[in-house]
Amino acid sequence: MTTLGYGSELPHTLPISIDQARRAKVYVSSTHSEPLSSSSDDFENRGRQNLWKTLRPLSTGKQPVTVNYLTFDGRDRQGESTPLLSASEPEHYQWIIEPVDAGFLRLVQNFDFKWYGSTMGTGIVAILLFTFSNIYTYASPMLFRLSVVFYIANVVLFSSILMMTILRYILYPKLFVMMVSDPGQAMYLGTFPMGFATIISMTVNVMVPRFGGPWAEIAWAFWWVDVAVSMATALGVPWLLQVRHHGITDLDKMTAGWLLPIVAPIVAAATGAVVASALDPDRALITILTSYAILGTGLPAALSIIVIYFMRVATKKLPPTEHMVSTFLPLGPLGQGGFAAQKLGEQALRVFPTTSTIPAVGEHDKVLAGEVLYTVGFMAAIMLWGFGLLWLFFAVLSVTRQKVPFSQGWWAFTFPLGVFAMSTLTMGINLPSKGFQVFGTLFGMVVMVMWLVVVCNMVSRLAGGNKYTIFMAPEVTGAHNRVPAQSYFEGRYEDA
Repeated sequence: MTTLGYGSELPHTLPISIDQARRAKVYVSSTHSEPLSSSSDDFENRGRQNLWKTLRPLSTGKQPVTVNYLTFDGRDRQGESTPLLSASEPEHYQWIIEPVDAGFLRLVQNFDFKWYGSTMGTGIVAILLFTFSNIYTYASPMLFRLSVVFYIANVVLFSSILMMTILRYILYPKLFVMMVSDPGQAMYLGTFPMGFATIISMTVNVMVPRFGGPWAEIAWAFWWVDVAVSMATALGVPWLLQVRHHGITDLDKMTAGWLLPIVAPIVAAATGAVVASALDPDRALITILTSYAILGTGLPAALSIIVIYFMRVATKKLPPTEHMVSTFLPLGPLGQGGFAAQKLGEQALRVFPTTSTIPAVGEHDKVLAGEVLYTVGFMAAIMLWGFGLLWLFFAVLSVTRQKVPFSQGWWAFTFPLGVFAMSTLTMGINLPSKGFQVFGTLFGMVVMVMWLVVVCNMVSRLAGGNKYTIFMAPEVTGAHNRVPAQSYFEGRYEDA
């Protein structure tokens, strides 16, 4: 039960459905008070039609009122006392965009950016299977075919989600502003370019060797789009966090979700190294240098956020149960940063001598700049890998100490650990080292198992008629979709 009093704004996110708002009963926190019903029957008795669409905290004074609301997964959540009204007279609220109760439009309204997490998880499984096909040659044909299956499935999945996203903001353009204004939801903007990047990588791995140059051109064009979106996300969302998103900046409200927009340039940098391998030296050089630049944008910022997050869990304890899965997110920038450093070093070793880039380093045939970057990339990767082991240890202990309810956040079990596995496998290839290959294979197999677990849970909810429990966007029923409305009787009898 959450006590709502006077003197403050609504909380940023209050995931309450229309059916719950319609059936809600509000109680005045007084020992002499009786429950006041806000059902549509009472409103009709007063001659008010369809006022269930209006959110109205009922009160006759300044006493706090107590209401019940549900979390994303439908569980009762105990909240804290939060002031609701700022005036002595009771106010009521109305929707800016009226939420739809059921049907296709209900799904469109609640189809938020969290769904791109599924493309990230599916894409990293395809990349892992392709990498396994190059390492374990005895099973190469089967593993390659599986990687192609996941690649095609990911293209279909991403295209479907993209169409739903476009439809959502065509029908409800104000929802984009509400989504960006919600600090928790804005972080998920980074999932779009990261999911797209997995498709670009697999396009280079699968389509370019089979169909040649035109697909390399397509992949390069798509990569530039991904870079632009990634940088816009990495720069824009942290700026909103500083100037617009109030409340979430409190240390005890921080989660590792802050990393999502920052990791996008790191993923784009790693993808740039893959794309550069299919380009001619001149364009590959531009791609490599751009990738190093955006890697410098994302990786130091991600390390800074990880430090802040460590301070948060050390001083304010672990995040709430529903955000516990986010403890795996630090593996993303650490694993992808290590992978990017290694792959960019490999491409620098190939391209720099051909293009006479930084030729002074290669005077007297001593050493080449590409060799330096290749070696430094490996050293950076192995240090980030060690740091990642620390966070993997923390994350496993965090999620095993209590039962974590299923939500779309479970996709965080797949992509961060998947890119950590890719960094491990790449180190095993570069050394070469059987030990790193075994660790990378183990991590990759865990990722595939977790992908299967998440998909089974999602399908069971969709097939079991519980789709609305996963189609729930906080910006639709949250405070950003409400405005104070005038009193029902205000101005009605002014001419009398």
